[in-house]
Amino acid sequence: MQNAILPSTRKFLIIFTWLLVITLIEIGMAYIPLSKTLLTTVYLLFTLLKVFLIAAYFMHLKHDRINFILTISLPIIFIFALLFVFLMERF
Repeated sequence: MQNAILPSTRKFLIIFTWLLVITLIEIGMAYIPLSKTLLTTVYLLFTLLKVFLIAAYFMHLKHDRINFILTISLPIIFIFALLFVFLMERF
């Protein structure tokens, strides 16, 4: 019985480690002098990667195709809509 639990726990620990590493990279990037455009772009990409990992593994949507697609695509559309609004406000 213990062997049946171990692979699942190991998978979640690996995903947790990836999320932790991505977060630590994001925090480390805040102390590196980079352009705000580059920082924003990288932060958005890392955020989308974290959304993918959380939705796929912790929300168990990896095998539920339509819910997974909606969970990933709707935040992306929302982020691009916000970027469009904020960039249009600049001009």
